[in-house]
Amino acid sequence: MIGVIDLQILENITGEKNEGNLNRVFQNLFIKIQKYLDLKPYHTKVKVTFVKSKTPNIAKSRDIFSIFVNRYNLDNILIIEIDENYKKFINFIFLREIYNLFVPNKIKNQEIVQIIINQIILIQLAKSSLLNEWRALIRERLENIDLLSLGVNRLSMYDRLEHFINYISSNNQQNPIQFFFKYLRENTALIRDRFEDFEDIFFLEFTNFSLYNDDHI
Repeated sequence: MIGVIDLQILENITGEKNEGNLNRVFQNLFIKIQKYLDLKPYHTKVKVTFVKSKTPNIAKSRDIFSIFVNRYNLDNILIIEIDENYKKFINFIFLREIYNLFVPNKIKNQEIVQIIINQIILIQLAKSSLLNEWRALIRERLENIDLLSLGVNRLSMYDRLEHFINYISSNNQQNPIQFFFKYLRENTALIRDRFEDFEDIFFLEFTNFSLYNDDHI
């Protein structure tokens, strides 16, 4: 298992116009992340395409973790259609779409799962000049949803998860990212049935896992 993933392949692709080259970057990054997570993806045949919408309303998608993309299956190939109007976010979009290839379909749409994936991306692209813009984009949509949801504070959970994953990644020998994706795979039913509590469950399970492994080093 690879301890650190090399994301240098994502540098300087924002201005790339050739769709074939962008697909090669996507596929190479897909292979790197598969080795990093040490897991088999749920989709192996994936193609990225780009469309330029005349009215970029794709950004207003109700699913905030699908913004700028449209996904569909064609001849057993997962097509990820990205709106060219938002190509500047290609690094964030590529990571999000690849990580989702390793999430069980039954829980892929769980908001908490997608929030954690987003926090992982924020950490891994911490040096991106667009980091604050992407973070603000997601926060704004979470805030809008919170206004319509009584008794739910997604922003609090969002911030808590970012601090937790960032701190653990910097100060712990155990990797919370690799642990997270394996935990999703092994506890799909639990996450689906207790999604309201998953944030606390994840904190507890990773802490126990980390303490156990530290004791056996």
